[in-house]
Amino acid sequence: MQNRKSPLVLTRLLLYYLFIVSKMLLDLPSKQILVNHENFSWLCDIGNFGAVDEDCSAAVSRLLPSLCFVHAKDCFMRSGSLYHPGRGFVATRGGNFRRATILGHGDVPVYQILRAIAASGYDGYVSIEHEGIEDNLLALEIGSENLKRMLSDLDREAQIGK
Repeated sequence: MQNRKSPLVLTRLLLYYLFIVSKMLLDLPSKQILVNHENFSWLCDIGNFGAVDEDCSAAVSRLLPSLCFVHAKDCFMRSGSLYHPGRGFVATRGGNFRRATILGHGDVPVYQILRAIAASGYDGYVSIEHEGIEDNLLALEIGSENLKRMLSDLDREAQIGK
């Protein structure tokens, strides 16, 4: 019989890993400390910090100098003081609950984060990462519409600011 870990144990291990990685990155005064090489960079997954109860916008802003690519993701966040919301929600490090959802429908301040990323000078790609329980094709269709609208509004803001 194979020694398999339960999904709950795997979820806790993943959250622990995310916690360690996020604390390590957030505590760095500079990206150079770990690897001391200009090729070191960070794939920014804007919703992941919520899994370890960090403010996604503040965390992404602190790591902007290391940014090389962006995954846009959204999640519902619920207080741990409330009853467990049910299927699809997982516990965070601090005992809150989160569930991935369609980009633009959740509680991650996606537009605020994208604005900070744009202001940093990032001019690369933004992909959508959907992990929610909604139908994948519908979620990507709606998420794409929302992302295109957000990026268009950011472009308009930039033009007004010039």
